[in-house]
Amino acid sequence: MRIVQFVSYVSADGAFGGPVAVAVAQARELARRGHDVVLLAGWDGGAELRVPGVKVVLARVQRIPGLGFSGLRSRGVRTWLADNADQIDVLHVHAGRHLIDLEVALAARRLGIRYVLQTHGMVMPGGGPLPRVVDVALTARAIDGAAVVLALTDAEDHALRTQFEHAAVARIRNGVEARESDMWIPSADRQDEVVFLARLHPRKRVLAFAEMAASVSAERPGTRFVVIGPDEGDLEALRSYITEHPDVPISYEGALAPGAAAERLSTAAVFVLPSFGEVFPMTVLEAMSAGTPVVLTEDCGIADELRGLDAALVTDGSPEDLARAVRSVLSSGDARSRLERGMRNALAGAFSVAAVVDTLLQHYSPGAHRPRRPSVVWLTNAAPPYRVPVWNALAQDTDLDVWLLETDEHLQRDDNNRGDDWAVGDRESPYTTTFLRSHVVRRGEARHYVTGWIRPSALRGRDAILIGGWDSPAYWIASWSAKLAGVRRVGFYESHRLSQQHTGGIVARVRRAFFRSMDGVVVPGIAARDTLLAEGVDPDRISVGFNAVDVQTIHDRTSAARARVVEPTGPVGRRLLCIGQLIPRKNVASLIEALAAPELEEATLTVIGTGPDREPLERLVARLGLEERITFAGYVPSSALPDFFAVHDVLVHPALQEVWGLTVNEALAAGLTVVVGEHAGVTPSVRGMRGVHTTGVSASELRRAVLGAIPAEPVNNPEMLRHTPEVFADMFLRSMLITRFDSPYHPADLRRMVIVRNHGHQTCSNDSGSAAPV
Repeated sequence: MRIVQFVSYVSADGAFGGPVAVAVAQARELARRGHDVVLLAGWDGGAELRVPGVKVVLARVQRIPGLGFSGLRSRGVRTWLADNADQIDVLHVHAGRHLIDLEVALAARRLGIRYVLQTHGMVMPGGGPLPRVVDVALTARAIDGAAVVLALTDAEDHALRTQFEHAAVARIRNGVEARESDMWIPSADRQDEVVFLARLHPRKRVLAFAEMAASVSAERPGTRFVVIGPDEGDLEALRSYITEHPDVPISYEGALAPGAAAERLSTAAVFVLPSFGEVFPMTVLEAMSAGTPVVLTEDCGIADELRGLDAALVTDGSPEDLARAVRSVLSSGDARSRLERGMRNALAGAFSVAAVVDTLLQHYSPGAHRPRRPSVVWLTNAAPPYRVPVWNALAQDTDLDVWLLETDEHLQRDDNNRGDDWAVGDRESPYTTTFLRSHVVRRGEARHYVTGWIRPSALRGRDAILIGGWDSPAYWIASWSAKLAGVRRVGFYESHRLSQQHTGGIVARVRRAFFRSMDGVVVPGIAARDTLLAEGVDPDRISVGFNAVDVQTIHDRTSAARARVVEPTGPVGRRLLCIGQLIPRKNVASLIEALAAPELEEATLTVIGTGPDREPLERLVARLGLEERITFAGYVPSSALPDFFAVHDVLVHPALQEVWGLTVNEALAAGLTVVVGEHAGVTPSVRGMRGVHTTGVSASELRRAVLGAIPAEPVNNPEMLRHTPEVFADMFLRSMLITRFDSPYHPADLRRMVIVRNHGHQTCSNDSGSAAPV
């Protein structure tokens, strides 16, 4: 499994000690079991961190002044994650309410990376208005998108479930790799030293340690007391205490490098952690792994369990009770022996990193949890009947909300060759439909849509939005809103080079910018894919599907209609059909002219569709004397097309310009032979299928192609039946939610990753996100 462990901050002073120690222990054990593990972290630019068997990637952090750890960010971390998204099976984020953690989680959600959050007791209620604002804006979305949120204690579990109703919470423990007890330094060989090792934050209560030291040293003048840890507010008070109490043998050693805690504690006689509000302190486990007795307070998440195992001495936290516990360890061999036995038992069982990783691997597996159904939005202009089966299929696996920019009333007023089957009406569906308030601007055939601002809150909690266009302000507004909401944005691009109206200039640049900004893009065929590649869209962001209609239903209804035909009418094998709007770019006139050729005098043609060119086309038919062979059927709803397919043999699609040409899908599904022009987007995708003839679109080229296609017989088991709405919906689903591609590293990855050595190698990143070798 390809696993990335992310932790907020690695610094020379070890300021973020607990989560770093947890991530290191987990990463090392995962690598020992044969997994491909990367430890990704924010970095102060000075610390060194190497973990056997693990690739370490450190990226410089930037700070928002006045916010401490909460204001850490890292462009390098975000860049590395985006560049390597397709190489990650699971991302484990050791997260608090720090901006860097939440940005990583939301980036993973947007990139479609499966991720797990472990909050280390850092996302608890309280703390004033700022945490509440952060939770609403960021934390809730990060937790909502996680496959599972790992809590260390019952209290943390309850707090997460109370604050975040959609959180999939599960329990985890911290653990360490225990040294063999015969490697512990015997108590007789240890220094007479009592150690405090933690951040000098008021919650850690270093002054309680100092007062305890004064009490114990009065009875044991040879004992030394050492404070180790970075300053977070209490160093000045500690130094004042040391100055004012020169008779107390207490000293300050400064901060400790990452990963050095267990080694430093291995020579101490006692480790004291007087803090309140600890959830699952790793320094306690590290002290135990070194065989160093632990004194802590009852306001610690694991205090009761350790007391029950006789693995630690638990106090009320007062200097007097701390002093009593320390004296008992220093003066009683029996007390020390009892604690050593308890520590061995604890480390061999629930507090072993092996047990922790056993649990982690269960959570890492995609089948380990059944998360809530994904929630996605599909934004488009209207509800064409050919798209409804795709939405129905997508709604089987997601909570789908279709946002439409045109109302039924506007569609019915508009002269657009769309019948009642395009209206939503009272149609029952497994998805919800929402009409956005919009203003429609007509420009020729094109419709452009203007909406008001779409609030990001309308998208928060969603997993993705599919944006079905780019050429209207409404689509740009939706994209900006989704970005603010931290929602993955997937574009849908159907056009290609021969159907683009703008291949240069400002419009082309705007289109290019839109699709380059998307987190993913779905295209309905290779013609559209090649167009996006030519415009510089990252190929790993493009998902190639096959534009789909309800092929099986069309096939079955056509077969049933054929079976009802008792006596075929017309010249069987030479009955042509053309479906589309009667407008110049559909090029129906060239097809009519082709049928005037003597060699096609037995062929007939039915034209389905309406539009402004109907009267000119009827006049052309009359002028050529083809009234007996060419029929105009007007508009036919999609549900009635199988009746026409059943009594025709060849569909001709002669368009001069066509984004796709779904009537080709429908006709092939019905078993018809198809003559399709080279200018249609569908052509490269169906070329080579049985019954398909591709051609130029002049009258002479169409004549030759039709001659080559007739007499035509029904195509049995057409290949088009493989291209179902369900298959197309799956492509959208994977682009919106999974985004896994079997592609190698990009060249950018290879430039960024600097392998220092085979085991315990380290890669660092500078402020811009580029690699900086150690």
